Amino acid sequence: MPEICRFLGVVIGMYYKDHNPPHFHAYYGEHEVAIAVQDGSILSGSLPRRALGHVQEWRQAPCRRVGGRLAASKGTPTAAADRTAGVGMPRLVEARYLRDYVIWLRWNDGTQGEVDLREELDGPIFEPLKDQNYFRRFALSPETHTLVWPNGADLAPEFLREHTRVPA
Repeated sequence: MPEICRFLGVVIGMYYKDHNPPHFHAYYGEHEVAIAVQDGSILSGSLPRRALGHVQEWRQAPCRRVGGRLAASKGTPTAAADRTAGVGMPRLVEARYLRDYVIWLRWNDGTQGEVDLREELDGPIFEPLKDQNYFRRFALSPETHTLVWPNGADLAPEFLREHTRVPA
């Protein structure tokens, strides 16, 4: 996950090939939250109240610097906007190389399946992964709970979960 910022024990990052709406992830200890860039609404996950306040303050600062082009909200989102607060984030807990560009995955809810990434390796960051020997060098990040490669390539856990084929 490309790290954007790190402050007060919080890590902010964005994944390549993540789902819409545009959002970033914030990690604080064992807590994780996905927050919409535009209005600061919580898409999933949760953070302790104080850490969330720091993250929302951080989110608004860049919006002011770029003249509001991200249409930042004026203040913290309301409870109604946070209706998904506390919804669990998918966490990858185990991954094994199977064959070609196929990886077996096990998720924190016990779901298991395979993901074939052959057609997902587009863009300069994924170019080295087209070499199967390099592709096999993935690791499971203990901080972001997703697959990462030595060159910094990664995929959003939500993307991997969406593409995991679960046997019937």
